[in-house]
Amino acid sequence: MLGAVEGPRWKQAEDIRDIYDFRDVLGTIKHPNIVALDDIYESGGHLYLIMQLVSGGELFDRIVEKGFYTERDASRLIFQVLDAVKYLHDLGIVHRDLKPENLLYYSLDEDSKIMISDFGLS
Repeated sequence: MLGAVEGPRWKQAEDIRDIYDFRDVLGTIKHPNIVALDDIYESGGHLYLIMQLVSGGELFDRIVEKGFYTERDASRLIFQVLDAVKYLHDLGIVHRDLKPENLLYYSLDEDSKIMISDFGLS
């Protein structure tokens, strides 16, 4: 997964420090249910965030597609999310934007694990 931040938004020295602090913090996160930040590159006025590839789509879209989850499937999903949130909180990190659109399935498999994504740069 690749994300880009345009230059004018991050050209001030303070913004650049914030982005590299962001990288340092996310670089320490190693959890099976959190999308990993692999690297950051700057080129041509853009900053590129190289993230772990997660190809299963958003939880929100699966909810709409399936209509409902069994109690077993819902509890498995909630356990994974809460385990990842506890891990983050134990590190002193708060996501600040958890919602179904920021919870991604690792693959298209029906029993795929869920991944927390999109920590943002705000």
